[in-house]
Amino acid sequence: MRMKNRMHNYKVILDYLTNTEKFKIVFLLTIILAVYGTLALGINENNVTDSLIVIFQFPFFNIILLSIILFNTITVCSTFSKEFDYYLIRKKSKKDALKEIIIFTIIYNIIYFIILYVMILSFCLIFKGKIISNKAYLNYSITSSVYIIFYLIRYIIITLLISILNVILYQKWREKIIWFNIFFIIGLIVYPVNAGAKSILNIIPWNYFTTSNYLTFINELTSSLLFAGFIEILVITGFHLLFKERI
Repeated sequence: MRMKNRMHNYKVILDYLTNTEKFKIVFLLTIILAVYGTLALGINENNVTDSLIVIFQFPFFNIILLSIILFNTITVCSTFSKEFDYYLIRKKSKKDALKEIIIFTIIYNIIYFIILYVMILSFCLIFKGKIISNKAYLNYSITSSVYIIFYLIRYIIITLLISILNVILYQKWREKIIWFNIFFIIGLIVYPVNAGAKSILNIIPWNYFTTSNYLTFINELTSSLLFAGFIEILVITGFHLLFKERI
């Protein structure tokens, strides 16, 4: 019964968000981003797999996409605090209230990712004659088709972890978290494309949104898991410090 009520509440909030002018603007930008990614970035590739790799590793594309994810995250936080504060008040504690915001932020951004991926994939299928690439990715012992699955899963996980961190920071600094994210976005601009990665543990966040040539795929997988764990530690630490400070 409790889960059913929660899902109903999420649906109410989701319906509210998707009927705002902000969402309509984001949806329009998403269509433009999908067209740009497919026709401008992936046009020279002869299959869907390689097109997706080029699109999601291109700095300008990632700047726009991550800016939209940040906007979505701030929108969710401000909507809960201004329009659905009564829902949070019913929670047993402020920790539970924050957990609800985090869960909904994850759901909202996953839905956004799905919408974007469906758009890009649809455009790629229209303009590409071949879907799968059987060639090896860089010097790895896996194909590009396998790599793009890994890359997109990692992309989503790291982006969602950063979104959760932003939710926690929002509780303390509100819209001022934009400045922290501007620094992150600037890093995407100046970080070199096709950077070589010699270390297994690479905590440079921009490394995971561009082409980084590790010695082996296992090295990149290990580095990705360690970095995701590092961000998760920041999230857990930030969560506990936030409420420790309020005691």
